[in-house]
Amino acid sequence: MLLLLFRLAANAQNLMKNEHPCTLYVGSLRYDIQEDMLKRIFEPFGHVLKMEIHRDEQGKSKGYGFVQVGGVGGAVTQVLGV
Repeated sequence: MLLLLFRLAANAQNLMKNEHPCTLYVGSLRYDIQEDMLKRIFEPFGHVLKMEIHRDEQGKSKGYGFVQVGGVGGAVTQVLGV
């Protein structure tokens, strides 16, 4: 999560202009994480359009996934206070 915030801050100028959907790689996820938990984490950054947690044959998280968020520009502006 901290890595995501760092990347958002590092690319703030570009992201503030971006109102198109943005797909983010999310790593270091807990092995017991559920989709609803991940959605609640990302909703403050924009509308969650799609998400995918990669799982093994037993359904346990492999520790990574992808989240597609729409309207990221306004959310970054709000979070960073610019």
